Amino acid sequence: MKRTPRRRRVFLEDGWSFLRGRVKKAWLRAEIGGGEHIRLPHSWNEEDTWDSGHSSFRGKGGYRCVFHLPDDGRRYRLVAEGYFGLTEIFLDGRKIARVDPQFLGWKIPLDPRMKPGAHLLGLRMDNKFRRGVLPEKRMPDFILHGGLSARVYLEEVPPIHLGEEDLLLRWERRDENWEIGLSGRIEAQEFSEEALEISWAIEDLEGELVDVSNAREIETDPNGLVFSDRLSCHELEPWSPSSPHLYMARVYLWHQDEIIDEVLLRFGLTEAEFRPEEGFFLNGERLELCGVNRHESMPGFGKALPDEIQRLDAESIKNLGANFVRLSHYPQSEVFLDACDELGLMVYAEIATWKSVSSRRSFRSAALRQMESMILRDRHRPSILLWGMGNESRSARAYKELGELIHELDPLRPSIYAENHLYRARRQKTLGLADVWGVNYELDVLDDAREASLLKNVLVSECCNFPHSLRGDEEAEIKQLAVILRDWEIMADHPWIAGYAVWCFADYATEYRRRVHRLAGLFDAWRQPKMAAALFRARHSKKRVLALFVTGSPPEAPPSRFRREIGTKTPEGSTLHLFTNASTLEIRLDEQISTVEISTPHTLLHLPEFPEKIQARAPDSGLQASWRNAGPATRIEISAPESPIRPGATFPIQLRICDAEGIPVPAFSGELRLRVHGPARLRSFNPEGLVKISRGEGRVFITASGQPAEIDIQAAGAGLPSEAVRISMAHSEEHF
Repeated sequence: MKRTPRRRRVFLEDGWSFLRGRVKKAWLRAEIGGGEHIRLPHSWNEEDTWDSGHSSFRGKGGYRCVFHLPDDGRRYRLVAEGYFGLTEIFLDGRKIARVDPQFLGWKIPLDPRMKPGAHLLGLRMDNKFRRGVLPEKRMPDFILHGGLSARVYLEEVPPIHLGEEDLLLRWERRDENWEIGLSGRIEAQEFSEEALEISWAIEDLEGELVDVSNAREIETDPNGLVFSDRLSCHELEPWSPSSPHLYMARVYLWHQDEIIDEVLLRFGLTEAEFRPEEGFFLNGERLELCGVNRHESMPGFGKALPDEIQRLDAESIKNLGANFVRLSHYPQSEVFLDACDELGLMVYAEIATWKSVSSRRSFRSAALRQMESMILRDRHRPSILLWGMGNESRSARAYKELGELIHELDPLRPSIYAENHLYRARRQKTLGLADVWGVNYELDVLDDAREASLLKNVLVSECCNFPHSLRGDEEAEIKQLAVILRDWEIMADHPWIAGYAVWCFADYATEYRRRVHRLAGLFDAWRQPKMAAALFRARHSKKRVLALFVTGSPPEAPPSRFRREIGTKTPEGSTLHLFTNASTLEIRLDEQISTVEISTPHTLLHLPEFPEKIQARAPDSGLQASWRNAGPATRIEISAPESPIRPGATFPIQLRICDAEGIPVPAFSGELRLRVHGPARLRSFNPEGLVKISRGEGRVFITASGQPAEIDIQAAGAGLPSEAVRISMAHSEEHF
């Protein structure tokens, strides 16, 4: 997290018009009308990347809005956060820039002669394949949602200010102390070097001062105005997944005894290393990395995920017991990374590549530019663990250049690339170019992969992939469990495997090879957990967890140290799946009570018939879970937030198909139609407002507008009586 609290920002979120297709300059000049009124962030693939009846829109689109330049005598720049799509920027009808946002955004200085008042901003965008625009891939996939899926704002640019991207913190532990170094650069149009000074302080997140540096003079070198300083701090706590301690560095720029600029830089202290043949160590202790691959998309949003969903994803991954997430396969939102810092999730960050790494000059130039921008943006974060150079493709020249850049800009963190064909890497001479070797699925070459790594370490960057696990499909979910258990078994007992990342966190849409959905997630696309999520949590969570599922008799599966079966399996019977890390459970089957010793994350208890009711309790923690055999579906239930919703907020709506006693009917799968009346927008995957229901439950999200009023929500379908709820919006002018 970086903040510039003394610089004014003016957010441009409302008042935008969007026009699909190639837009004329007359539209960008507002000489002709047309277009859809939208609010940022926005993706033009919100609905057409999940519905099998539509193909995603690839090509061009335009955005325009009127903004007001403040009459305060300050200089400003236009800033956009990260998205994909080559962009031409027009101001008052005149083209001022052509930029590649690189999933990281752009900053365009405004002409200081611009007059205060209303101005017209226009953007002409293209999300098609382009040479020199990563990932240089013709077929759009989950990383290629088009649209302005980012915030845009005006930001003040003081005449003399800190170069926030050049600020660099470095630290090392010396006995009980931490030596913390700060370096940076000053950007200035006009200055008197003698009149400028730097000071900085370190605080904890409660605002308590840890240490402070007195004012330091600024020096001049070939790179301009630079500074550096060191502090020796004691009694600071290191950052780790179990204890994510964070601190704030406040950097002040002084001019003639007055603070003229300030940058807040949040950081955490870590000592991370991949020890040859031994795996990953954090703060001197070995830590197994266990995590997931994550895509930044959801039906109804495309890539334009609001802050609430970014945070929800990080919390859902952390609640799995995971300590690690791979950002596949492009730089992702700073909001998500902020949450990783706060929650204790280590991050494998990656430039935008997907089967597209090459030695072409256009690719190498774009890759180096994006890698540099990503490192400068995120290298202060304690969560960042690895810099990813590519995925499932290879170029010795590209990886050599990228590796050298990584070691120059951030020598504390290693490089990695994800390889799915070791024989191709050998043929194209990319062995030994990555510090850590990333393995995608090739679990039969782990020994060779270790030797291909400079640090003699392997990270299984993708595994456990079963792309047909539809939530609620009993057979498919059981097959997904078997794939995960198989890969866990293969990866066990190799100390030089630093960890693994499951493919993947949540289901996603894709058109690669004419596919529509890839149902490989531990969660469905709306972040509802499958049985696989319960299995992962039972193995890795530090908290006591317990989940119950009842299915028919599963097929035979090979033995695994992570699964135990109890009882005799019969074709007419049922199976109770227990996912827990408790050592003992008391099980009540109807009226019969038994005690079960637990030694694996997944315990199967074979039953001669389907019970009416099951209750499970962990005596050591008091944790309980229950299951009931539901009757016929009789009604729809809607769960909505009870407290008033803030204007602009996005919130979930949970739908359940229940029997007469209010028990969700797990055998029900289908669709309901939702209608929303009032100042709010339904985030469905299609214009009809359909919501997928699996295992008797479904979820959808709604975004409230900025006009406080009542929101009415009505659900209907499945031959059941319709149901409705009303939600209140809070009266608040607070920026969201």
